[in-house]
Amino acid sequence: DLVVGVDLNDHDTQEKVLQYFQVHKPLVCVMAPTCTPYSPMAHTNFHTHFDGWHRSYLSASPHARFCGRVATVQLISRRHFLREQPHPTMMDEEPPWPTVLQHPNVEKEIVDQCSFGQIVDGLPAKKPTELLASHPVLLRYFRGMRCKGCPQHADLQSGRCTQAKLWTWPFSRAVANGIADLVKLTRNS
Repeated sequence: DLVVGVDLNDHDTQEKVLQYFQVHKPLVCVMAPTCTPYSPMAHTNFHTHFDGWHRSYLSASPHARFCGRVATVQLISRRHFLREQPHPTMMDEEPPWPTVLQHPNVEKEIVDQCSFGQIVDGLPAKKPTELLASHPVLLRYFRGMRCKGCPQHADLQSGRCTQAKLWTWPFSRAVANGIADLVKLTRNS
C-alpha cells in the first residue's frame, strides 16, 4: 500500500483486495501491518500519552483487522500467509487474530533483526521481531536467527525504532526463499 498509494483501511479497497484473492488465488500473502499501537512501546504510550496512542490505534486497527481477514481467507482456502510484527505484539489480541492463532498450521518464530544485518546509528539493531506463518517452510530461513552476542546494540528508544522498520536484504531474502521453497513443495505434491 505504501508503494502504489492504496489505502488498506478503506472498506471498498479491502473488498477489492479480497476479491483479488478469490479470483487469482495467490499462494502466499506477505503482511507487515502497521505496528505502532501494538508494539512493545505501545503499552507505555497507552499509559503516558493515551490520546496519541488512541489516534494511532484508530488509524492502524482497521489495517490489522483486515490483515487478519486475509490470513483467515488464506487458511480457509488452504493457501498461506506470513505476517511480520515487532515482538511482543498486542496485535494477536485484535480480532480475528486470536482465531487465526488457534489454527493448527499457524506457527511463530522470533528473530533479532541484528542477525539479518539491521543497523541504526552505525550499531546493530536487535529489534526482536515475530513472524507468524501458516506453513513451517515459510519460517525455515528464520529459525535460530537470534542475536549471536553483539557487543553493543543501537538504542531504539525515543522514536529511533522507526529507523529499523525497513527489512534488510538478508531478511527480505529469507522471506523470498521461504516462499520459493513452498512453491517447489506444492508443485511436487
